[in-house]
Amino acid sequence: MKKLVSLLVLFSICYLQAQSQNTPDAQLAHHIADKMKDTLGLSNQQRANVFQINMDLHKNKKEARGKSNDRTVVGKDLQKIEASRDERYKAVLTIEQYTKYLSKKRKLVTSQ
Repeated sequence: MKKLVSLLVLFSICYLQAQSQNTPDAQLAHHIADKMKDTLGLSNQQRANVFQINMDLHKNKKEARGKSNDRTVVGKDLQKIEASRDERYKAVLTIEQYTKYLSKKRKLVTSQ
């Protein structure tokens, strides 16, 4: 009986983790991580770290949006969260990868 309960709990945990990976947030984080892996030549560990950074940032943004109805306050909070992205990436990427990331980011921002 204990084995059955343990197996059921394990299955439930695996199912919930799989479901959390299929949310639109997770899909976007996967897309960004995959794109960065291809363009910057990330290792699997770096890709996993980038994915987690993006999930954390999304969670922080979601919390910031829920804290206030004042668009100015929310906008400032979102800018702070976005500003932390580069520093968090810098801790994961090599110097060459980070330099290439910043270059591609600048091109993307100036082309819009």
